[in-house]
Amino acid sequence: MTCGGLTAGEHEDVDDVADSGLVATLAGTLTGTFSAAVTPASDFPVTIKDNGYRNVLIAISSAVGEDEAGDTLIEGIKKAMTELSKAMKRATRERLYLAEVTILLPKTWSGADGYQEATLEKYEDSLIRVLPPNPVYGEQPYTVQPGQCGEPGLYMHLTSRYLINDDVACRWGDRGKALMKEWTRLRWGAFDESGYKDDSIFPLYYPHASGEEEPHLVPNVCSDEPVIGKYKKPSSGAECKLKEDKECRFVPNYLQNASSSLMSNHHLSTVHEFCDADGKTHNSRAPTRHNLLCGGQSVWEVISKHPDLEENSKEIEQGSSVELRFTVVREVPTKYMMALETTSAVKGKEALNDKLKERLTKWLRDGVSDESFVGLVEFGSITVKTPLKLAGSGSTRLDLIDKISDLKSLEGPPCYGCVLSAVLQLLGGKANNSVILLVASGEEPFTESWESIFLNMVKGHNIRVHILLLSEEGKGVAKLKELNEATTGRMFPVKQSEEDEAVREFIEEAQRAESSSFKREKIMIQESTFKGKTKHLNRSFGVDDSVSESISFMLTTDRSQHVTRWPFLVTPAGNKITTETNGKRTQFSVIVTNPEVGLWRWEVVVSGSDLYSINVTVSAPRTTTAAPLAAEAWMNAKSGDTFDASAKQLHLYTRIRRQESPVTGASVRALVSQGRPTAAPREMQLLDVGAGADTLAGDGIYSRSVTFTEEDVYFFKIEVSDNNSSYYKKDSFQHTSLQDIRYPTLASCPDAPSGDPSTLCCGSVVPSDPQQEKQTRLFNRIINLGSLKITGVSSSQPALPPSQIRDLKVKRAWINRLSLSWTAPGGEGDRGNVTSYEFLLATRDEDFPKTREADGNPLILLTHWVDEDLDLEFGQNANLTLNLTGQELQEKRLYFLALRSENEAGEKSVLSNIARLVPEGRMVNEEDEEDVEGEGNSEQGGGPNSRLISLDNLGMRWHDYMLLCVFVFCLLSCMC
Repeated sequence: MTCGGLTAGEHEDVDDVADSGLVATLAGTLTGTFSAAVTPASDFPVTIKDNGYRNVLIAISSAVGEDEAGDTLIEGIKKAMTELSKAMKRATRERLYLAEVTILLPKTWSGADGYQEATLEKYEDSLIRVLPPNPVYGEQPYTVQPGQCGEPGLYMHLTSRYLINDDVACRWGDRGKALMKEWTRLRWGAFDESGYKDDSIFPLYYPHASGEEEPHLVPNVCSDEPVIGKYKKPSSGAECKLKEDKECRFVPNYLQNASSSLMSNHHLSTVHEFCDADGKTHNSRAPTRHNLLCGGQSVWEVISKHPDLEENSKEIEQGSSVELRFTVVREVPTKYMMALETTSAVKGKEALNDKLKERLTKWLRDGVSDESFVGLVEFGSITVKTPLKLAGSGSTRLDLIDKISDLKSLEGPPCYGCVLSAVLQLLGGKANNSVILLVASGEEPFTESWESIFLNMVKGHNIRVHILLLSEEGKGVAKLKELNEATTGRMFPVKQSEEDEAVREFIEEAQRAESSSFKREKIMIQESTFKGKTKHLNRSFGVDDSVSESISFMLTTDRSQHVTRWPFLVTPAGNKITTETNGKRTQFSVIVTNPEVGLWRWEVVVSGSDLYSINVTVSAPRTTTAAPLAAEAWMNAKSGDTFDASAKQLHLYTRIRRQESPVTGASVRALVSQGRPTAAPREMQLLDVGAGADTLAGDGIYSRSVTFTEEDVYFFKIEVSDNNSSYYKKDSFQHTSLQDIRYPTLASCPDAPSGDPSTLCCGSVVPSDPQQEKQTRLFNRIINLGSLKITGVSSSQPALPPSQIRDLKVKRAWINRLSLSWTAPGGEGDRGNVTSYEFLLATRDEDFPKTREADGNPLILLTHWVDEDLDLEFGQNANLTLNLTGQELQEKRLYFLALRSENEAGEKSVLSNIARLVPEGRMVNEEDEEDVEGEGNSEQGGGPNSRLISLDNLGMRWHDYMLLCVFVFCLLSCMC
């Protein structure tokens, strides 16, 4: 039995599911989940005017108690943002600063009533969030940054202690510059230019040598002048020698001559700028995250290409005010006005009307929060109004559902000005956070007065208008589009045979208008559609303590006789729970209160006719008594858009966390269906290994790139389960690799107590410790990402190159042998396998090739064709030992090793990270090749050794074999 999959063995018919034409689709949208880009589309987008950022939203989480923060926190935010603005102005060379910042208070704060109502602001749109500490990061400010170079992060995470307590904030250096570093990651997509303790890819120190001199370790930083300091032991403060003492650390002086870089030395008093290649200050050879992910570009090069700086190339005018203005607002519930055209042009679309009624009914029943307000306007040439009322949990919902199921047919052409007037009248003077859901044929033009009256009034109240448009050819379409764009709404044109998809996205856009603070916290555990000849159906699902208050099971069918035996649930203890049905026997449901945590199963017997289908949903409200386990998913494209696959790769992301703690080891599958949502999906595993689309291992963000072979519409869903091996960090989590003394160089900054250590996370991987982690137990989540129309795919288009290897490690180096490891790349992006690896060994890192096709000038170039041991799927661990017989290295000399792969189409990957190694002597005894984690002669740690490859087997590439064949052929011809 498999959690989340069709189970076999309960009924013999289930074994024939694949052959019977059964289609099982997994769908559903988890509350708080976005089908959007790395930075999801916002109703409150950041803008720049006169060099100043406006609409910068900072939200305080409801998990932050008012008693522990309150007004003190608000003042702390204002102080921190003022410091950030000053640092930004200087770092951007007088080109940008913060002009307007809005602070959003949670609805749970009683004191929030004294502040004005929010208009478009909601928690999910915030760039900066005040949250409880993440067990890994502690009080450290950090940015959730899953994207690639130049792509923005999701949000900046700050704690109330960091903002209020100066003695805590100073552990990470000057607060304004520390926040400037995070803003650079968040907004402009740059990365750190420093090393991390015990990190094998981005080490604190790396070997450096000039010519053939013996290598010495230097700090892994980027600076325009040498950083002055001393080597000291953290425990005692005594001076030490780095080579002789593993605890030895470089402690820079507070006063320096260096002015850069904020991405590595922001804690130093003289540092206020970024490294810049033009000024010869950028160290492109240092093994930093920024150099690896941004191809050696300087931070200034990367951020200069961002529209923020490209479009604001002039300095702030002398004498201009750069005062930062603050607005404090409180969360308010959403006000929905359904404006439904019911003329013959709309009523005649039966398929559309059926889907619209179905989706609106489901949304009114389950989607709208109890605290939201809902009203209805039916219109043609006249309007019929249902007043705006609190949704609550009773008669309002039922009344609206009844009206939706029996909409009046109104004659005459649609009067769009009339409906806007009616909506504004119903909203009255309380239009903040209002949304109009307009269903329109677009057939009639607006009157001349519409712009001066209705459009300006709607805009003035910050009302969003989302439009479901039946035809793009009508006389009123141009004005409807203008209305849509002016109110930052979205338009959903309805196309033939795609009515359900358009209506679904229309309703999902409505749901996104609600802040998570008000939403009915409904978690979709499972949603499946079955159509086929199989009679006995059953499926398992997990119930975790995040959904242990109740679960709701519902089965619907399009024909009453199709269900021949009523469905029932089976508890983890084996008890059977029966369902109830409506009078027509087309719906079967049951709500189980206080369900047992563990593996559940539902079963049903159907007629076996492939003419009818059933739909099954299992959902639950999120419990308020346990720490919620949340899954969020997104992609680097907006659902419903056209995506050009020839311009960039599509990336899918899923983040799993328990409160703020990352959940690792989960099973995350992407289901990609072509042509229609019910098509048999292509499956792929999203991974959290720091390879391919994934930039940081162990952070609870699972990623994968997607490739396409045909142009079509594709539908994307994510299925998450615990895999019996998922864990999260305890609140008391501490790890030695996270404890660093780099930043406390301020004379006035007190030492952190032992129970509250300073942390500095993370380099290439978020550390783990089984002793400080807890298992999540069984859980299932289903997330619907929507659809994309994929273009830019053709048979003549060259294949994609393999993904870059970013974690090449030299576990140990001798003059005659190298022990290596890395994560296997995909053959095309993150998909498929590679056919060969090319190892490049040099005495100078500038000898490496600058492009994928070039060979550069390495000392040794070795090609290894993939065999059984290295024929690995993307994300698996690769281990290899090179025997350097005949081309031994020099002892105690610095060498550079890089790796690139090639696929069967001949496309090569970009060069891997460059690993440094210093051979220690000759390896004679095979026992010397055991795991030597943390030892050896390179900055890499150890790992398992798998096999031994002779240099003689590696030195020939395919063209060498071709030349050899030609030579042998000529030789044989001469002999004959």
